[in-house]
Amino acid sequence: MEMFKRLFAHKRIEKLVCIGFAAFVLLCLLFSRSLRYLGTPRVEAARVELASLEKEMRLTGRFVWQDPVELGLETVEGLENYGAQVLRVLVEEGQAVEAGQLLAELQPDQKLTQALERAKASLDQARLSLLEKEGLAEAYEVYLAYLEAMDAEAQDPGGQAGQAVEQARAQLMEQVEAGVSLSQLESLDRERRNLESLQAKWLELSGLAERISKLCAPADGYVAGCSLQEGDALAQGQTALVLSSSPTPLVRAALTGEQAAALTTAQSVTRCELRLGTAISTVRQWSVVDSAQGVSLLLESGLDKRGLQGEGCELSLFYTTGPQVCVPLSALQQWTGSAATVYTIQRTNGFFGDQDQAAGFAVSVLDHDHQRAVIRSPLGQELLAGTLIVGRAQGELRDGGEILCVNSLDP
Repeated sequence: MEMFKRLFAHKRIEKLVCIGFAAFVLLCLLFSRSLRYLGTPRVEAARVELASLEKEMRLTGRFVWQDPVELGLETVEGLENYGAQVLRVLVEEGQAVEAGQLLAELQPDQKLTQALERAKASLDQARLSLLEKEGLAEAYEVYLAYLEAMDAEAQDPGGQAGQAVEQARAQLMEQVEAGVSLSQLESLDRERRNLESLQAKWLELSGLAERISKLCAPADGYVAGCSLQEGDALAQGQTALVLSSSPTPLVRAALTGEQAAALTTAQSVTRCELRLGTAISTVRQWSVVDSAQGVSLLLESGLDKRGLQGEGCELSLFYTTGPQVCVPLSALQQWTGSAATVYTIQRTNGFFGDQDQAAGFAVSVLDHDHQRAVIRSPLGQELLAGTLIVGRAQGELRDGGEILCVNSLDP
């Protein structure tokens, strides 16, 4: 009986020793794996994807008015550098006006007044000169009839106008035989034509003086600019008022050829921000226009403020490109200029779990935004959308080196 007890105790000890030895071996294996990962780079896995970049285009713009109409003193041939004095200003910037509405009252200056007086004096003198030759009135009527017949014959040679010319010539010869010379009649004709010219000039200056005294709106609109004050002197060529078809100004920003092409090929323009001082506003409507001034971005500012005409502002235009092969910016290693390295994750299944290795691929960086980069890989080594890559790494990566993924993505 004692012998069986000693044998049983011996086998139990032997079993405990076996179990302890197995546990020791397992701990050693686990400990050795942990030691191996002490110097292994820890990485976050990501994927190559087809995505669009969001780009920001920064521009400098200037406020302009929609369909601006500048009002001022008219340009008159033979009358230069005349002006007017502002008597009353009846509108202010931002005010809506109707066609024909009186905007300001002006007083023409002395230069225009003197020109009007000279024109009136010349007209009166020409009239008196013609009155002194009233005795030639009947002969002059015959002379005019002869000239009209000659003109009609010139337009229809060989027709019935020839008979009228002969008849008018016979009547004119009767006047000459009565003592009226052709030179008298020709001189009278020149004076009559001069009188008509002087009368037209006087009427033009009179109408100008009338129009200047009352500056009116040519159409419905809004007062976009008004720098006039009572008592100001307004010179010829100076803008007195600016009318616009809208109460809010536009913003015009010139585009380079590269910028215009980028917007033309953009998948979409997501938003536009306008910065005026410290204020930032989002613009809702814009368009790219091609004019004599070049290609430019034209947008509605949405600002109902005065005094913005000609002021500058900053614009940020955000747009997206078409889908392209992209990786996260953090996935680019040894990034210099347009060259970088992207590491793919090569995963194998082992006895103690998955084992990952990094495989380096040289790529070209074509473009990027604040999150992604567009890449191009060499022919035959294309990185396709869905490829598992190192998205972020802690530690130095090397081609073929072992890595430890801290997040789980299916290969």
